[in-house]
Amino acid sequence: MNRNRKMAWLGLMMVAAGACCFADLSPTAAETPGSNASAAKAAAEHAPATGNLLRNAGFELESVFNGSPMRQGTEFMRAVALFQKRCLPPPCEGWWIEENPGDGVSLESKEVHSGSRAIRLEPPEGKRVSLVSAPEVPVPVGPLALSAWVRTTGAQALLELQLVAAGARSNQDPHALRLLSRRQLALPENAAQWRRVTLIADAPVGAAAVVRLVVKRGRVVADDLQLEAGRDPTPFGVRPEERIRLAFEGTPESQLPCWMAENDTPRKLLARNDSETAIEGDLEIWVGPWSQPKSQKLAALKNVSLKAGDAATIPLRLGQLKPDAYVVAAVLARDGKLLLDGSQVVDPSILIGGSVSGSILKSRAAIRFALGPMVQPARIFGVGIGTLGSGWQGLTGSWFGGWPLAQFAAARPESFVCGRGCCPNDDMSYLFAAAGVPFHHMESQRLEYGAPAGAPFEVPGEKGGIDLWNPHGMALVKANAAEVGKANAQNPLVVSYQMDNEHRCPFSCGLCPTAAADASFRQWCRRQHGELATLNRRWGTTYKSWDEVEQPASARNRSYPAEK
Repeated sequence: MNRNRKMAWLGLMMVAAGACCFADLSPTAAETPGSNASAAKAAAEHAPATGNLLRNAGFELESVFNGSPMRQGTEFMRAVALFQKRCLPPPCEGWWIEENPGDGVSLESKEVHSGSRAIRLEPPEGKRVSLVSAPEVPVPVGPLALSAWVRTTGAQALLELQLVAAGARSNQDPHALRLLSRRQLALPENAAQWRRVTLIADAPVGAAAVVRLVVKRGRVVADDLQLEAGRDPTPFGVRPEERIRLAFEGTPESQLPCWMAENDTPRKLLARNDSETAIEGDLEIWVGPWSQPKSQKLAALKNVSLKAGDAATIPLRLGQLKPDAYVVAAVLARDGKLLLDGSQVVDPSILIGGSVSGSILKSRAAIRFALGPMVQPARIFGVGIGTLGSGWQGLTGSWFGGWPLAQFAAARPESFVCGRGCCPNDDMSYLFAAAGVPFHHMESQRLEYGAPAGAPFEVPGEKGGIDLWNPHGMALVKANAAEVGKANAQNPLVVSYQMDNEHRCPFSCGLCPTAAADASFRQWCRRQHGELATLNRRWGTTYKSWDEVEQPASARNRSYPAEK
């Protein structure tokens, strides 16, 4: 192949993982007009005009779906910036815990207004907790109604709606969004029964919303929040994009299915009604690669009628599909009117697989799966590519910000035999499926670490390090290896495994100063030299007993030779 051409496209795959837009919505945020009018206009044009605007307003959706954290865009980085580095991981999709301690916020399954979950806020004495919606919900121009169903006990709490200028920066702080207005409503101190509270605000052009629940003392259980156009709250309903939830039967919803291409095993897709009302209409199921979800129609169901919680079952045969990263999308229409197009909730430009990245899916109306190539053992030798999924800073991304699908797909024509995944997760499998190659799974400290603190087989000076020469330590290593083997055997995209990298035999300290290691070293010396006198002559030592022979850094003398 043309090496210059190869280096050219590799060089073009540089990605700035940390290039995120930060903002500050604290009370001190500047309120001077921004200058980015075009961004504000664009936000206004894309703001939905009907239905609930809040993600996961009933707290029913988990924070992980289909192998990815359900964060949208740069949500993680923006949440850290918006909430002044006090935010904690969300208890569910679309919400963040803003105030410490996080143990004051939990999901509630016994007291619910509808569905199976609500959110409970109960701060410890002298503390406060705050739950905040994921940054910046675009809203239409005009009146807005924010409502919530609550139950309270001895509560001093409030519901807050902030409107900010979407995309418009402060003149005083280029990283701050301009705060347009803040409306607050005090919650009832004691409400033994569910009570709906509502506050009204007027949104100008280009506004976005942030919703907060703040509890200073007492207990608040909240459910079924709704942000909608108009002044009169309507019966609760989920976002239109959340009305249908797709799932593969037999696969946990939190996991990405990874299958072998050319395997025509019958599979079933479930299309569940996640709304509070019945769904009626024509349902189509489409499949395609990550860049073209509507490439092939898998099923067309006419006059479907699903009650709340019911699911339609669609048989799938995927044996004709080639190795790739795929998306399945649901499309719902009634009387010729499009109600939902799952292909529109897919954003393939999102970086995935990193510590702060999110999902290419904006809702569960679409779902992903990966098909790996059938690789014969004799074909695993050849030219691989390690720059695609390098764990620390690859040419296409990093473990922190994630990696772009397009750059992995750009490697397909080069016919590499495999890649290298240093931070393996479901998204990494999806990325390599997009490249059409399996990957070499590279880990560190998975097998030879995990000894309990103070255990007789923990290596001194190496926290958690396992003494490989201790029978109990070796038993733990074998148990770890069995777990690793079982986990990797389930993923057809993994063709090889590397249990560590660039460590010095086997720990970072280089030696294992334990009695078991000394005994093993002594046995090795006897095999190498035979007689103690031979060892003394070769080493220039005067040992009188084999018991005196030990490692340079031994159980009795743990200082290293370089320190002497």
